[in-house]
Amino acid sequence: MTTGHYNGMFVYHGRVQFYDCDPMGVVWHGNYLKFMEEARHGLLFEIGYDYDMIREEDFYDLPVIEINFIKYIRPLRAGDAYDVILLIRECGVRLVFDYVIGKGDTVCVKARTTQCAVNRKTGAMEFQMPERLANHILGACSAGKFEVRPYGCYKGGALR
Repeated sequence: MTTGHYNGMFVYHGRVQFYDCDPMGVVWHGNYLKFMEEARHGLLFEIGYDYDMIREEDFYDLPVIEINFIKYIRPLRAGDAYDVILLIRECGVRLVFDYVIGKGDTVCVKARTTQCAVNRKTGAMEFQMPERLANHILGACSAGKFEVRPYGCYKGGALR
């Protein structure tokens, strides 16, 4: 899988595998969450601060605490090349991502997830992102790699 940038947004490129599909030959609805997770991992890898570093060096977990919405518009099928366009909506108390999953100019899924930082030593939810993670994300945004902004429009139209 490859990654890239599209007008300040992070783009993850993937291909649907046969095992991602249900008996009707379309991607099983839960696998879109897997595609979003892969895109988040790709973004963290791109900024040089991945989940292993967050867990092992800073002692935080970043669980998804809310799937704010997920809209299924068109199905993906085995063999389809797809893009996950990911926009950082918020990086502060929580980490919020907007997603558009599609193939070519066809939007297939729109979604939003929210993550929080959980201190691995105490098990307590933190009220801000770990400082190094926030600095890496905001630094990448300042460098023009990504945007942090309220939800807007993507090449497939308005997010909501």
